[in-house]
Amino acid sequence: MSVLGFCETLVPHERAQGEGGVHQVQDWAEVKRLHCIGKSKQVIAAELGMSRITVYRLVAFEGSPHYERALGLSLLDPFKDPIRGLLD
Repeated sequence: MSVLGFCETLVPHERAQGEGGVHQVQDWAEVKRLHCIGKSKQVIAAELGMSRITVYRLVAFEGSPHYERALGLSLLDPFKDPIRGLLD
């Protein structure tokens, strides 16, 4: 799909920002759409009420942004081997 084809698939929307300033996929799509039609990143930032840095980052995303949670240790981890030993 060409860049122009990609721009045609994006439609305007009401801006919906998530809790704590986390930008939604809709923000990314709106930034991409405005960038595709030739608006500057500074103008996009002003229109959407976000920082220029955020616009630069959203434009640079290859795919849609998504949240990834790092896997942490369980409170049970230090006791797993002794418990396995008791169960065997």
